Amino acid sequence: MQPFRKWILTLVLLSVGGLQSAQAQFTDTNGVTYTDPFHFNDRGVIFRTDGKTSERIPYSQFTNEALKEFVKNPKARTFVEILLEPEPGEEGEDVAPVAQESLEPPKWQPVPDKPELPAQAGLIGGMFKSGPGWVIMLAVYGANIWAGFQIGMYRRKSKWLVPGVSAAVPIVGPIVFLCMKPDQKDKETVLPKDGEKEKEKKSAAQAVARPAAKGKAVVTARAAGGAPVSAAAAHGAAGAAAQPAPIAAPKAKALEPIAYVRGEVNFNKRFLETKFAPFFKLIPDEPYRSAWLWFNTGQGEFWVKRIIKVTQTDVTLQCPQENGGVLDETVQIAAIQEIHLRPGE
Repeated sequence: MQPFRKWILTLVLLSVGGLQSAQAQFTDTNGVTYTDPFHFNDRGVIFRTDGKTSERIPYSQFTNEALKEFVKNPKARTFVEILLEPEPGEEGEDVAPVAQESLEPPKWQPVPDKPELPAQAGLIGGMFKSGPGWVIMLAVYGANIWAGFQIGMYRRKSKWLVPGVSAAVPIVGPIVFLCMKPDQKDKETVLPKDGEKEKEKKSAAQAVARPAAKGKAVVTARAAGGAPVSAAAAHGAAGAAAQPAPIAAPKAKALEPIAYVRGEVNFNKRFLETKFAPFFKLIPDEPYRSAWLWFNTGQGEFWVKRIIKVTQTDVTLQCPQENGGVLDETVQIAAIQEIHLRPGE
């Protein structure tokens, strides 16, 4: 029995050695050889080495022969097939292209009773052929006239001249007037003259003083009803007329009308506070109490008796109303075109 066991043990050892010698080997690009692959996935393979496991090695680090060995393992085939390089002579032969029959282009035939397309009008002509086009054109035309009116105010032209030219020559008319220089008119405000009233008062005072000076030489005179008056009575009347009049209080210095126009002066907060300081008081002193300020701005015209406050960008004006009330208006300083100081009567 012992010799038989020895033969069996010898056969087993020989078979194990043969299996080890026939085990596949996998060589990477660095020349390192691995055996006994253990685990496969899309990131690489792990090998067993002397009872230990190696790190996961990517398939791209193995040679083409090693990849062919991996393909024999069903677990690694799906990850390795795409990395295999075809052997020379294994490439597929080029397939000759199949000749296609030449096709003749289709022949178009005219369609009977085909409706023709309407003629296309230009942009301007097409706008006059539709309702929305008419609305747009009228809006542009009205804006053109309004622009002419504003430009006329800015350039100090007649309020009917520039809008009329803008209506006759749209777009071009406002541009021409905008490029023109403003009219150089007399900037002083024209006020009603009170000189005639003062002359009448002086002449009336002189007419009363002359009979009083001649009262001593007059013997008789006639009253308003025609009755004679004695010389003493006339002398008494003359003496009463010759008495000195009470001394009147000194009159305040009269204001002179003046106009400030943008371009000639720079409208800003400092200018308003300096030139119109009396108008910032709650009750201005004479002669500013009866004076007016006229502001011509892009927001409209304002008659002002008092300036409430002023900032770097706007000014608040107190405007009297016809019903006896007042209205506070805030005006942008950049929109002010003219300021006129008009003394009161």
